[in-house]
Amino acid sequence: MRNLLIVLTALTTGAVCVAGSAVPADRRATDGIVYAGPKTWLPGWDGQLGFGTYYRITNAFENRSTLSWARVAYILETGSWTCSLTSYSTLTGCADSDTRRRKAYCKNNDVIAYIGQCRVHS
Repeated sequence: MRNLLIVLTALTTGAVCVAGSAVPADRRATDGIVYAGPKTWLPGWDGQLGFGTYYRITNAFENRSTLSWARVAYILETGSWTCSLTSYSTLTGCADSDTRRRKAYCKNNDVIAYIGQCRVHS
């Protein structure tokens, strides 16, 4: 009986620890999905998130290690581009509330390599 009590106590304590370390739902929604990187991006490299109905609004190429040219966009299944933006910065992003099936896209549009990541979030 005593061994059973120790096991139950350990299981209960473990469950409390796991539940206590969970990320709140509102934070999970805004953290978004990193779909490419973080990595070193050579000139012309691109990344994309497969087609889906994303209720994420912002597509961003972020945390770039230097001022650089980058492009972000959403691409519809028809091949049309929406929310397409190219900029010289350490953060390039666009917002689009379109809910049609689309994929998120990002590209190093510069002649230099840099470190960064692409993320969609609300």
